[in-house]
Amino acid sequence: MKVPVSLKKKASLKITHLLVTKKKPITESEEIIVPALNILAEEVLGKSAAMKLNEVPLSATTMERWKLMIAEDLLLQLAERVRKSPCYGLQFDLSTDFTNRAQLTCFTCYVDCEHLRMIEEFLFSEDVGAETTGEATAKKVLDCLTHNGIPIEKCSHITTDGAARMVGIRNGAVARLKDYAPNCGSSHCTLHRQNLASKHLPSESDLDAAMKK
Repeated sequence: MKVPVSLKKKASLKITHLLVTKKKPITESEEIIVPALNILAEEVLGKSAAMKLNEVPLSATTMERWKLMIAEDLLLQLAERVRKSPCYGLQFDLSTDFTNRAQLTCFTCYVDCEHLRMIEEFLFSEDVGAETTGEATAKKVLDCLTHNGIPIEKCSHITTDGAARMVGIRNGAVARLKDYAPNCGSSHCTLHRQNLASKHLPSESDLDAAMKK
């Protein structure tokens, strides 16, 4: 008796979801899960059960495809919830990875109308390469919002660090986004401010030496 195709896909999707939620590499499906299931099935249920399990698509290529489908579906669901919210906020920052390329990470805070509560969720992460100007950063954020049908006009607040490329009066990312959402407010991230305040100041002699130079 063959396993129905729908059940095979369902099982494969569930295992993919399990690996993703546990933050495990997709390759573990072929390297660990499949061999373990075969051993269990053959030793406990018999060879016929093991043969049925082999029909379930658990290759790394298939799992990677499922992972991308799950991610896309989650983003679509999030975008729909944000669109239903009367307003939303954005928080984004740039960081450099080990290859010296800039990565833009963005979170959104919105109103869950169904349960009447504020929710903060990860929105997207984009590779911006070497282009880290305020205008380029704003374009990445705007492109993501537009692609997912989230109106920038409903953005009520933006939080970033205090770098000039973010908060510059004319060319900062926040200023560029406010061109599309003129009623949007902005502020310097509290965690960034706390980090700056907690740093040790240089000694007075170091300051004097710097001033002389």
